[in-house]
Amino acid sequence: MATNHELTLFVMTGCPYCIKVKRFLADNGVTIPERNISIDGDAEQALIAVGGKRQVPCCSSTANHSTNRVTSSRGYRRTCSSAA
Repeated sequence: MATNHELTLFVMTGCPYCIKVKRFLADNGVTIPERNISIDGDAEQALIAVGGKRQVPCCSSTANHSTNRVTSSRGYRRTCSSAA
């Protein structure tokens, strides 16, 4: 199945779940552009616009503007958030 959309991974400096996701992607040869909300205010605003809150890791698709929180292999939703 061919897909014609771009993904963006929103991360935050020091987020252990972001590190885990990035390691998994690297180990499996997957490259997704990252936007770090800790150092990029525009990325932070874009994350809030697509996800409704400042919570990472978050993988967003530009094809249909859908947002998916990253789920661990055990099925638990793990996300990091910080005060705005």
